[in-house]
Amino acid sequence: MIQKTEQLKDLLDRGFVLFSKNGIIESVKLPEFGSLTIKTQNGKPVHQEMLTMTKFTAD
Repeated sequence: MIQKTEQLKDLLDRGFVLFSKNGIIESVKLPEFGSLTIKTQNGKPVHQEMLTMTKFTAD
């Protein structure tokens, strides 16, 4: 159990969002620039939408 807890903490530290779907822990990587929307029905996640942006830097 401790090893699984450490694995989940590692995912969180690396920028993942964790949620439970049908009794299974799912993970989604957050984009470097953009947004992540998780839509739910009856309190359960049913759809994820990710918007990724590219940031241009001026030299």
